[in-house]
This record gives sequence, structure tokens and C-alpha cells, in this order.
Amino acid sequence: ALENVNYSVAGLQLVQDFSWIVQRGDRIGLVGPNGAGKSTLIKLFLGEIAPTAGRIKFGTKLDVAYFDQGRAALDPNASVADYIGDGRDFIELNGQSIHVVSYLKRFLFDSVQARGKIRTLSGGQQNRLLLAQLFTQPANLLVLDEPTNDLDVESLELLEELLLDYTGTVLLVSHDRQFLDQVVTSLLVFKGHGEIEEQVGGFSDWIARGGELHPASANARILPDRTEESAEANVPVANPSSPIDEAAGYEARKQAKSEQRRLQRQAEQIPVELQRLESEETEMMAIVSQPEFFNQPEAEQQKTYAAAQVLRTKIQALYDEWAAVEAALEATTSD
Repeated sequence: ALENVNYSVAGLQLVQDFSWIVQRGDRIGLVGPNGAGKSTLIKLFLGEIAPTAGRIKFGTKLDVAYFDQGRAALDPNASVADYIGDGRDFIELNGQSIHVVSYLKRFLFDSVQARGKIRTLSGGQQNRLLLAQLFTQPANLLVLDEPTNDLDVESLELLEELLLDYTGTVLLVSHDRQFLDQVVTSLLVFKGHGEIEEQVGGFSDWIARGGELHPASANARILPDRTEESAEANVPVANPSSPIDEAAGYEARKQAKSEQRRLQRQAEQIPVELQRLESEETEMMAIVSQPEFFNQPEAEQQKTYAAAQVLRTKIQALYDEWAAVEAALEATTSD
């Protein structure tokens, strides 16, 4: 929490008498012109700099993951999978062991790209890789500085869904108004001269209430919508859809992506369960192969054989399920 916080440097007032309480699960967008104090407020909130006046109370057990598109930190000669797994084939995520390649598929990398070198990736793909690494961190606070730069529409929608599913707190600096509308629960509007205004809802909600950006923000990259982005990228856009059509299309894509992620989770979990069951079967067969096993009463032997048969049935059913899930997943990715 910030209480009457002020911060100035070289006579420039960047934060003036600002009070702010952040709750777990809040997704807060920071908007305003460059140099208005957005990065300064984040540094104050994280305790990286001290206020010139006022008080900051820090939460306990705060684990921060920060995304700022620092692609210079990437080793171009490392493989994509090694960067995510730190040389290991499996990573731990939310208490589950997940294969690195399966995890990278969530971020739109195919198996060839996952095994390839980072230097072969485009700038947008490298940003996507940084996002993939970000979500491996056990953080309860995500700080993202212009995460949408160089991301295509599909990657943007993936990031939106990841943030909507995230249970921690998000601080987000962005000039992409549609992205803000889809993700944030509130805004901090930097109006200049240290004045910061808190607004409930997204960017369009604020504009609808009569909000307007400071004139100094005219040079900022405020994107009206993604159809304009496509036009700027020389992608033909014919007959722009109505807001209702765009919303329906977005919801359809969102549901399709949700189903794809569900299938991906199944595809990740089944091999882990198979490994466990097959290890159990190996142990059971080792017991059955021992001479001492046959010294047991016939009823006990039959009980073990029956358990082994149940285990084999489960294993075969899982292999069948795995094949069906992979086929369904392939169908969703080829649509």
C-alpha cells in the first residue's frame, strides 16, 4: 500500500501525494505518456527506490516476476527448450511435472522450434519465449512493461488468456487499448506533473466516462484496435466487422484456445501418469518373477495376477486416450 507518496528527481515531480492499495488478483494497467512516471511508480511499489515523502507498506512473501522484453539476455546459441528447462526435459509447474516441449506448445512453438536455437527465432518469437519463461516462475506478482510489442494477434490473445487465468496480481504498462480492455480490472492514468488517477475498468470504460489522455501522450503508441494493426502491417482488411461481430469472433477464438489448452494439459499429464503406472507394473512383475512368490497361497497369487491385469488395462486405456487427445490436439492446431 502507498500512503501519500511523493517522488521527484531533479526538480521534476513524477508522483504527487498518491495513495494506493493493491489487492491480490488485481490486474492494473498503467497508461500515460512516456516519462510521466509509470516506471517510477513500479520501482516505488517494488521497493527499488524510496519515496521523497510518504509511506509504502510492502506485502509479506512477495515474489515478483518482471517482463520487459530484454532480449539481450537471451543466449542465441542455446536451444529454446534448454532456455526454458535449464537443460532439463521436465519442469515443475503448479506442483506438476511437465515436459518442456509440451509446455512450449502452449506458447505456439512446435517441436522443431523447441529443439532449435534461439538465434533462429524472430523478434516476436523471442518475446513469446520470454513470456513462456516468465510463466514458469513461482511469482504472485507479475510486472509487464509493454508486453504486446512485436507480438502477433494470436500471441496477444494467448497472453490475454494467460493473464486472465493468473491468480496473482498484475501490473501492466501498455499502449494497446484493446489489450487493456480485455485484461485489466482497473487503470492508473498518469496525467502529468505527478498526478495519478485510479479508474475502475478498462481503457474504453474510462474513455466512456469522459476520460482523455494528456496531450503530451500524442506521441505514445495508442492503438485504436487490431484491425488497424493489420492494415499497418499491409494485411488486407475488408469490410471491418461491427463491435458485436468482433466480440463474437473473439469469444469463439477464446473458447477454441481454451479447448486447445485443455487438450494440451491432458497431453502433458498422460505421459506422467503412464510413467507412474508402468513403474508400478515393473515392480509388480519383479515380485512375480521371484521364486518366493510361488510359496504364497494360491489365492494370494491370483490376487496379484488380477491386480497386474487391472494395471495393464489402465495402461492400455491411457495409451488409447493419449492417441485420441493427440489427434484432437492436431485437429485444433490445423484449423
